[in-house]
Amino acid sequence: MQNVRSPIATWLLFMITGGLYIVYWIVKVTSEINKAEEKEIFPRRQWGVIFMVWLLIYSASLSLVFAGEGFSLYLGIVIVFFGFSFHVFTSIGTYVAIKQHYMQSPSPIKPIGAYFLLFAWGIGLLYLQTNLNSVIEYDLNKEIH
Repeated sequence: MQNVRSPIATWLLFMITGGLYIVYWIVKVTSEINKAEEKEIFPRRQWGVIFMVWLLIYSASLSLVFAGEGFSLYLGIVIVFFGFSFHVFTSIGTYVAIKQHYMQSPSPIKPIGAYFLLFAWGIGLLYLQTNLNSVIEYDLNKEIH
């Protein structure tokens, strides 16, 4: 079962933790969606492995930067992270958009817009959580009736 989360609380946690909360949020949301759909919509294990490998390489490259070398390597690794985070965040947004299409929502989410709004004080997370809540509430109401 998916949890309806307060978009404001989600956004505040994102801001308070300097963006780190989004890692926890992604793990929880994708886990709940996979359980609700009774199949693996999001390849969480693969994403986790990719993230951990990236984190190790990032840490190693950061030490090179502090040693005065390897800035281009560091920059490349940061760019890879943004590509990976784009994939993960827009995958969740696309899932929500597809569900909203079936709901015949008049204004479905724009996944790419949500990702870029993430860089505007985390507004993209607020936007995505609000739209995700609409999908969850629709599914819950459908189960009741």
